[in-house]
Amino acid sequence: METNVIIVDRIANVVVGNGVVRIECVAISGAGGEKPSGTVLIPGNIVGPVVQSLVNAVQDLDRKAREAMAASSVELPETFPTGKFSFTRA
Repeated sequence: METNVIIVDRIANVVVGNGVVRIECVAISGAGGEKPSGTVLIPGNIVGPVVQSLVNAVQDLDRKAREAMAASSVELPETFPTGKFSFTRA
């Protein structure tokens, strides 16, 4: 299977067709504009577990970052901006 790296600065669109979820990703170009960076394809029957795995991974990274910051006594905000939305720790 071919492996590609996709930089995701923003998700431009999400569509479902023929049982496949297509996530169109956008990256910031060197000039500061946006450019398509690739499409993530996820079979529709496993999109739930894939999304849950991503959520778990981000929560784990957040926990580790907070532990590292606590050890160095640096405070992190409760809300992290992610473009159109913000991620707030529960």
